Amino acid sequence: MIEPVQFEPYPDLSPSTDEEPKRRRFKLHGVSPDDPTWEDVAQSTRNDLAWSAYDNHRKYYDSHPQDLAKLNALVLPPSN
Repeated sequence: MIEPVQFEPYPDLSPSTDEEPKRRRFKLHGVSPDDPTWEDVAQSTRNDLAWSAYDNHRKYYDSHPQDLAKLNALVLPPSN
């Protein structure tokens, strides 16, 4: 289960251009954005979030096979 995350705004100090998407980093699980391990913690959090979403969907469709059949009816077969 994913623990709730406290989002603490952190000022975006990098210059921004029109080509560069604006990103705002924040303290994540007690790791500040200027910590060298922040990217690893952020990726781990993304992976946990993705797994949780996948697991919730899988459990839903396992318990609602009629909805899975409707979803599968929308999928086109491969055109090989």
